[in-house]
Order: sequence, then structure tokens, then C-alpha cells
Amino acid sequence: MKIFNPYTNSYFNDDITIDLIKPQIISLKQNSKRRFKYEKINLDYDPQRFDYILDKENNKNLKTRILISTNGNYQTSYHFMSENLEEEYGYFELSKCLNPRIFDTAYYELLEDYPEFSIQGPRIIIEYLQNWDDTKYGKIGHLADKLAVKFCIDNNMPLNIISIADINSHVAHFLRGKRYLPIDKDSCTYTFFHEKYKKTDVNQILYELIKKAGQTGVKVDLTGWGTLAMYMPKELALKYINELKQHPIIG
Repeated sequence: MKIFNPYTNSYFNDDITIDLIKPQIISLKQNSKRRFKYEKINLDYDPQRFDYILDKENNKNLKTRILISTNGNYQTSYHFMSENLEEEYGYFELSKCLNPRIFDTAYYELLEDYPEFSIQGPRIIIEYLQNWDDTKYGKIGHLADKLAVKFCIDNNMPLNIISIADINSHVAHFLRGKRYLPIDKDSCTYTFFHEKYKKTDVNQILYELIKKAGQTGVKVDLTGWGTLAMYMPKELALKYINELKQHPIIG
């Protein structure tokens, strides 16, 4: 079994024998990097905790086990695994930010309040989302978003879910329903969009670029785009809540 540990940014693996029909804590301790030889990752496994991603090669739903690990009281990661636990399809990591004033992040815009979008106070920050092979698997982002909403509900937190769109991921997030936060007028990013598109509303820009791509068949060109802060609109969160009501995912 091989798992990427986002807390150490490295792989842990072990040869293990487990009973796949029993809930249990799985500990992996082997790491190729010497500085992590005393570290381990504990994974909460329950055979009844699963959902579906997309098998692109066969265009059908693919059942994925959802294993959960934590790092202290504020970091949680979800690992999407094959049914035999031999392959990790992807993972995502989130942080519980109870007080943005003292939270440590390189992206200050994630800690700002945006009352116009009802984003104030405590929030969930999706730190990273990874699909290990997006040519084969899809809807990993969809499942991650749904689990982030579930995390808010289970932890009695407001549905304030924010994150950073990495390089070349902006279109995929937009099409999934995420929307981008306003850009700081004093930033280089603001200047870039103003000079290139004569506007700085990223959501409007993306809408127009995607519409044009649909008409011409030419892929959206994101040359020069850097990371951007985005949020989950409340109507999208409510959609995931309805999905969870129809097909619950156990804790």
C-alpha cells in the first residue's frame, strides 16, 4: 500500500495484511526519505465509506474508498483509493481555520472577509487537490468539494469554503461551479488582467473565454495566469448537501 502524505510532502508505503471488510486504523511507516524515518501516517479506513469518481477510459462510475488522515486538530486529508487499497487515485487536504487573524498561510487573500459573498469569520481552506492521472480519472474535484461541505456540517462550521486555483486549473474549477474572489487592485495580478483583457472580473473573463472556446474549438489560453483565490458559492454547497442527503457518506 502506497499513500502520499501531504503533511510531509512524501510517500509512505508498507506491505501489509488487512481484512478489507473491517473498519480499522492503518499505519504506514516506511518512507524513502531518511528525515521521515520516524514518521508515520495513520489512515482511518471503513469499508462502508465510499463514493464514486469517473473512469474516463470506460466512461462509467468508479467506486473509490475514502480513507481519512489527520495532522493535529486542524488538518485533515482524504485519500481516494481503489477497492483493494492498492492504488491511490487522488487526495485532497483541508485546514479548519477558526480564526483567520492568526492563521498561517502564504495566501493572505484566503483570510480576508468578503461579506458580499457571505464569507466572514471561520472557514475551511482547501490546501491542495490532486488527481494522480487526469487522463484516466475524473470527478475527483467534485468528490473533494462534496466532502468539504460534509466536513463543515459535521464540524458545525459555516459553509465558507475557499481555496487557491493552481496554474492551468482555473477552467476546471469554474466549470465545476467555483467562483473567483475579487483581485487586490494594488497587485501585479490586477495589472495583468486589466492590460490583457481590459477588465479584472475573473469570472466574467472565464465565462467569455469558455464560450469562445466552445464556438471555435480552440482550447482556452491561460498563458500568464497565476494562482487565484476562489470560493464555493452557497448555491453550489446546497447542491452538495442535497447529494449527501440522497447518498450519504459515512463519517
